[in-house]
Amino acid sequence: MLISTLINAFAVCAIALSRSLGNGHNVTGRAKPALTPCARAASTALRAIRAAAPEAEERISYRMPCYWQGGPLMYFAAMKHHLGIYPTASGMAAFRDRLARYKTSKGAVQFPYGKPIPYDLIAEMARFRALEKRGNEVNP
Repeated sequence: MLISTLINAFAVCAIALSRSLGNGHNVTGRAKPALTPCARAASTALRAIRAAAPEAEERISYRMPCYWQGGPLMYFAAMKHHLGIYPTASGMAAFRDRLARYKTSKGAVQFPYGKPIPYDLIAEMARFRALEKRGNEVNP
């Protein structure tokens, strides 16, 4: 997959580990290494987005990994101190009240690793964006 070529090493690590077997061992049969908070957050967020928007394809856009469905659905980046999710301006506007306690901008939200990351909210944002990209009227 294209996503395996990401410059963001944490995202690559998270994707590889998220695809390993669920029995505590990876495909080579060796025990999985402990994940850093950054890699664990990225891996879990990727699975949440993929489950919420299964038709979206993985791409690189603006030198960032993203999910694409007739246009950008969500961008993401595992940074040193936070997980960055970029659901575009419409995604941010739709969830403004629920994102108020996080650092945000017009099209992005930062979830710090030191606090619980709301993966259910990330999935809801992905689902909202997927419906929006299909042209359905949606209410979060």
